[in-house]
Amino acid sequence: MSIIDKGSIKDNVRPIYFELQGYLSQAPKREGFIREIQVWEQYNKSIDELEKVSSIDYGRYKIIPEGNSDDRYISVQSYRTLLGGLIHRIYGQYFPEEAAPKIP
Repeated sequence: MSIIDKGSIKDNVRPIYFELQGYLSQAPKREGFIREIQVWEQYNKSIDELEKVSSIDYGRYKIIPEGNSDDRYISVQSYRTLLGGLIHRIYGQYFPEEAAPKIP
């Protein structure tokens, strides 16, 4: 991969990186569960977009809700852990020369 390609990928990854940081800043800091389906669906769509622009598999960071079809949920701790891990992975791969993201 040439330097131009790496820069182009980095430019495409940056908005997703910021989007994920925004999700984390709004994530509950309390213990408990998230039952709003759109929270993990939007997060997983961001991972799909990240995989498309980077050609890297980030599937291990995807959220798989628990429960049944009538009551699906994710734990706040799992959400924050996956989100924080993904943000730092992107930071390490694409933006190590910048200040590390602050995890609230």
